[in-house]
Amino acid sequence: DQFAAYLDQAWRPEYSPLEQVMACGELYLRFHLEHPNSFRFLAFDGFGTELSHVDEELRQRVGERLDEILGVFQAHIEAAVRAGEADPGFAPREAARFLWGAWNGVVSFSLRNDRMALSDGEIAAVLRLGRRMVNEGLTAPGFRDAEGRSKARLVNTGDVAGEEPVSGTAP
Repeated sequence: DQFAAYLDQAWRPEYSPLEQVMACGELYLRFHLEHPNSFRFLAFDGFGTELSHVDEELRQRVGERLDEILGVFQAHIEAAVRAGEADPGFAPREAARFLWGAWNGVVSFSLRNDRMALSDGEIAAVLRLGRRMVNEGLTAPGFRDAEGRSKARLVNTGDVAGEEPVSGTAP
């Protein structure tokens, strides 16, 4: 509930739908910085915390609540698509899970005990760069077609179980 309250701050009416989605990433970071153990428990199912031995009933309730929170995030991505601010070619369910997973992945660098470890400041910088990349797209303006889409192909480097053919890409 505390995590949900943080993310609820992103849904301000003065923000456009896409700004709300991007603000969620900043609040995700802030929750990690202000409540690192709670964040690790929520994001990594207790891995690496003193809470990793929590009973299964609590773990199930937390999982259900996180699924609700992710559903709200997905609904805001859907609103950004409906408002014409987000590309309708990005499925909101998958986009929500990608962003959630990417944010978790960056934060996981704080758990490392080697040269790959990142400080809180470095994690903040990486997450902010990621938000910018998502918001603006990775493709440079000069490498876009007449419709504004990337000229880069999404190449398939091998068979992946359950992989669907990629559509909407340049030949």
